[in-house]
Amino acid sequence: MKLIENNDLPSFNIPGKPIALGVFAAIAVVVGQPVYADSARLVGDSYVVASGGEASKSHGSKPALLVKQGGTDSYVKFTLNNASSTVAHATLKVFVNKVTTPGSLTAREETANWEEATLTFANLPTSGASINPSINVTTASKSQWLEFDVTSYVQSQVTAAASEIAFGLTGSNSLNLQLDSKESAATSHPPALDIVWASAGATGPQGPQGATGPQGATGAQGPQGATGPQGATGAQGIPGPVVAMSLQCTNTSVTSYTINANSTNFFNNSACPAGYTATTPYCWTGASGVYSQGSGFNSNVSSSNVTFCAWQNTTASNQTVFGGNVCCRVPAAP
Repeated sequence: MKLIENNDLPSFNIPGKPIALGVFAAIAVVVGQPVYADSARLVGDSYVVASGGEASKSHGSKPALLVKQGGTDSYVKFTLNNASSTVAHATLKVFVNKVTTPGSLTAREETANWEEATLTFANLPTSGASINPSINVTTASKSQWLEFDVTSYVQSQVTAAASEIAFGLTGSNSLNLQLDSKESAATSHPPALDIVWASAGATGPQGPQGATGPQGATGAQGPQGATGPQGATGAQGIPGPVVAMSLQCTNTSVTSYTINANSTNFFNNSACPAGYTATTPYCWTGASGVYSQGSGFNSNVSSSNVTFCAWQNTTASNQTVFGGNVCCRVPAAP
């Protein structure tokens, strides 16, 4: 990946899944190293009820995640695929399907030793610290994404070489709501964990500049002599100071592709405009059962400026995926 150094980058805005690429560029400028974005794979979501006959039941196959103050909490779990990298930013996102009673929603750190098919109130995972701040949920929150900054917790699990990470969701101040689960067929906005990764080697020190010799005294001007033959070309002078310039960046249009049922395939993203170079491929889908298999530059294409998104469709029907590029160029020197 190449470094994105422009704070004015555009945003990809796919319905229900906005990605602000300007955030990625700002992080790159602050930390001085390349960044790339990734969505962790959701492998489990469920809820538990503390009272009555529901306490011993598992709700992992339900199309909604319930959160209600007084003993109804939800749990989500993701895989971590980049255990040797640094986390620049991480966001836990949940989609509000219904708000029965407004209140406050809080995310918690949880151990990941549970499965959605068997999770009940009787075998809850060990809860850790709450992730502040809580989010105030109102009736206007319906059909909206709620986002928690979980950078610190995700980095701690990456440092610990964890292969999975889990979160709990609990309510207070009379909260009673429903969130989309990965089994939701009506609105299909499962919980998401978006991670911006940063990794690069350290920059070596700049060598010292040699001393400038003393200037001699100016002598008297003599008479102009005849023009002599042209002399040999002299040695190249010392380069002038480097002028820092921000890259000029734009984005290609986001293109949709169809991946056949029960198949694995990749799609080349739209080419960059003339004079621009692809720096970051963007891959996304909202379909359940469709998983990213990676992205990068397609070395099998004669041009090295073609990126791809690879997908695996584990469902029995064709699904839609999306791809695009951030394209940058170095502006002309002033």
